[in-house]
Amino acid sequence: LDQVFYEIAATADNCKFADCTHRDEPNCAVTAASADGHIKSDRLASYLALFEELSKLADEIQAYQRSQRRRRDARQS
Repeated sequence: LDQVFYEIAATADNCKFADCTHRDEPNCAVTAASADGHIKSDRLASYLALFEELSKLADEIQAYQRSQRRRRDARQS
């Protein structure tokens, strides 16, 4: 995402919190840049949607991997 949404990635370095979601945190540099027109609002919306989708996929992959480890461990016991 950082390569495609380079302007958001570069601006995010200036957010107050390292784990900023760029939604409603105080002192978010990305939302401020969107509000003043430096980042287009449709680009930010696309970034946020893709970020959320990738996060959900990562969670699903981790859950699958945990279930596979439990199955493997149960077979080995």
